[in-house]
Amino acid sequence: MQKKYRSKIEFIRFLPVIICLLLYVSLLIWCNLGRLNFLAICLLSCIPPYILSIQTHYIIDNEILIIKYGFFLNVKIDIKTIKAIQEIKNRMEVRYKKYDRITLSLKDKCGFINDLVSVNSDIEVN
Repeated sequence: MQKKYRSKIEFIRFLPVIICLLLYVSLLIWCNLGRLNFLAICLLSCIPPYILSIQTHYIIDNEILIIKYGFFLNVKIDIKTIKAIQEIKNRMEVRYKKYDRITLSLKDKCGFINDLVSVNSDIEVN
């Protein structure tokens, strides 16, 4: 059984991009760069956070939780090692193994928790 959950896109992920754009505008005014250079810089700085936000998803595949961040990072967690799930500031913190933690931002939190608990009934949900 393989089930896929989408990430919730949050404004906070784009905050660094907004700050960079404001710095670029200041730089443009300060150095009097051409419009084409400024546009290229803005577009290139917006691409990585956008790709990461739309490409982040979570897959439950039998007894493995796979977390995919964009193209580069995949994290695999054995669901049997998950100890607890806790909601913190509109996100979910998953505690697994002895001291490991990972924070997730999900659209369907309830379905995700139910699927994890169906695999490992020892998960403590707060």
